[in-house]
Amino acid sequence: VPGPVVRHCNAAVPRDESGSRPSGRGFVRLRGQDRFASVYRTGTRVRRGAITVIQAPSDAATPAVGVVASKRVGTAVRRNRAKRRMREAAARVALAPNTSYVVVAGDDLEDAPFEQIVAWMDEAVTEGQGEPS
Repeated sequence: VPGPVVRHCNAAVPRDESGSRPSGRGFVRLRGQDRFASVYRTGTRVRRGAITVIQAPSDAATPAVGVVASKRVGTAVRRNRAKRRMREAAARVALAPNTSYVVVAGDDLEDAPFEQIVAWMDEAVTEGQGEPS
């Protein structure tokens, strides 16, 4: 009697138009050096607290978010934690469709309470969309 089919990898999971697997967060991950460079080159920058949000128009209907934490943030463990916190904050903010975002961590992000990071993200995204904050 055959047992249930068990998938050992998620390679067969359907991907969206950006090539990323759906995350269940309302956005996909921004991938590729050329896509990051395009957002850096054409996007509008807004700094709030310890984060900078750069946003630019995109062809994909689903928002794309990329996170950056340089070595100024600290060790690899600290950089990865900062990136996880920024991704989760982005998931809690209303992101515009047809937009790509790059979120850059400042070196003092580690000391900020998570609620403050979400507030900074919301303010930066709202101001970058041209709405008064």
